[in-house]
Amino acid sequence: MKDYLINSIRRNIYSIKNISGYSIKSKLGLAKPMSNTIVVASLSRCGSTLVVNCLSKAYQRQKSRLDIVRLDDHINMDYRTTNETIERGFDGNEAEELRGQYLKGYVYKTHDLAPPNLPEHVKVIFMFGNPVDIVLSIKELDKNNLTGVDSRFTSLDLAIRNFRGNLDEKNKIFEKDVLRLRDNFECWFRKQNYPVMALRYETMWSHVDEIRAFTGFNSFNLPPYKSRKNLREKYEDSTLMAIERTHEDLINKIESCDDVTYF
Repeated sequence: MKDYLINSIRRNIYSIKNISGYSIKSKLGLAKPMSNTIVVASLSRCGSTLVVNCLSKAYQRQKSRLDIVRLDDHINMDYRTTNETIERGFDGNEAEELRGQYLKGYVYKTHDLAPPNLPEHVKVIFMFGNPVDIVLSIKELDKNNLTGVDSRFTSLDLAIRNFRGNLDEKNKIFEKDVLRLRDNFECWFRKQNYPVMALRYETMWSHVDEIRAFTGFNSFNLPPYKSRKNLREKYEDSTLMAIERTHEDLINKIESCDDVTYF
């Protein structure tokens, strides 16, 4: 009974959060359902939440309190969380019904590695940005504890788990690629068996038209540009240099690629 009440409360909170945008328009008959599905993937801290929020004016959101972070689990119908794992979003009956379906007209968010295949109606927007800023921003998440069964973990722990990294190496995040950012970038930034639009976070405000064309959401818009919070001033030069050494190859690759690339 307790679990039922908790899940019921979560579903009601989700409904309230989404009363603006697509959900209320659809109930009023004002929104035409989108015929495709969008997955927004990213290196994390690269604007993926912002893009998902803006797309949700035309697309529905998954009914789950956490992001979909394992795309293969979304296809694998027999996956279950336990008290020994960080919960990954499938925590209610409605969420379970979404597993493996990639429903048309939905937008999903992930920080997972690229799967070998996705259904033919799915397109992916892959967001990337400066690795130094990403690492510093993610490190700030260590101040935030999760809730419920996951309360012994911080948001940084969840981020490492999302990236399939090693939690035991969390304290080496400046000296090692604990988040597997290079693996994430290299597996997404190439030809896939499904359409991918790779987009640089820092310049996405200049590519709204491209997002509209790729998704088919012709009235897509972003809020006014806000510069990223400067976290570098909080750290010693030696720390920043350590991060740059760790991610030197990836930094060079990202600096040399176009702001928008289609695969």
